[in-house]
Amino acid sequence: MDRAAQQGRRSVRADLFGRPGLRRPAGRASRHSAGREDQGQVQAAHGGPADVAVAYAEPAGGAPAVPAAPPVERIGEGVFKIGGNYTSLAIDMGDHILVVESGQNDARGQAVMAAAKQAIPGKPIRFVVNSHPHFDHAGGLGAAVAEGATILTHRNNEPVLERLLSGPRTLIGDSLAKVAKRRTNVVEGVGDRDVRKGTTGTVVELHHIPNEHSDGMFVVYLPAEKVLWTADITVVNPTPVQVGTVRSAVEALNRLKLDFETWIPAHPPNPDKPLTRADVLAAAATGGK
Repeated sequence: MDRAAQQGRRSVRADLFGRPGLRRPAGRASRHSAGREDQGQVQAAHGGPADVAVAYAEPAGGAPAVPAAPPVERIGEGVFKIGGNYTSLAIDMGDHILVVESGQNDARGQAVMAAAKQAIPGKPIRFVVNSHPHFDHAGGLGAAVAEGATILTHRNNEPVLERLLSGPRTLIGDSLAKVAKRRTNVVEGVGDRDVRKGTTGTVVELHHIPNEHSDGMFVVYLPAEKVLWTADITVVNPTPVQVGTVRSAVEALNRLKLDFETWIPAHPPNPDKPLTRADVLAAAATGGK
């Protein structure tokens, strides 16, 4: 590691809620190490060009691969985690469904929409939150718009997403390409803090945490459930490239003082084990690795 990277790691030892850390303990592999069956998708999401072909390879015959139905887990009253190696949320807002993050491509977007409607039947998906416009977070938005949803995102992301979703869709023939009459103004850009209240009292908070990874990144906080969904903000096993992002996140979360018990990143280090507040504090105290 060069001197600049070493300095970056040291600088991230600023604490999360008063704790030192964000270094990797000896002998602990990173979340990009071998043994993860989704290694290609995770590395592609972080810019590994060699893995993109692996992650999105088409089977014989040229049809895009359709992923298996993602696992769905109830994590609160009317709140469901749509999981696997990529994590979305489906939230019952009383008269409609709000989905957090549509996924990295159209097939995943379709799977997330279907899972949300199965978990919360009989209600339309009215809003889909997009955390930031990178391809692995915006690739499934066509399926969301085709479903009839409006995309909620930070205002910094609105122009690029509006162009993405209003332009021609001819390369793959995805969900939005099949819509006969396309809607316009399907993206709603909001400010640094946006609160959505359901008809049954459910509260969903969107908080803007700009950082080196994206200046338009949203995290999603559910105060009643004490759940914090953190998009690409990873405090466990951060790579050298993510150090600046983690530092910005730590500073912002210290300032916001969100009372959470469960921390859910979009790319979980272990899909079968959500991180708790204790895990996050331990990661900060021991170095995050």
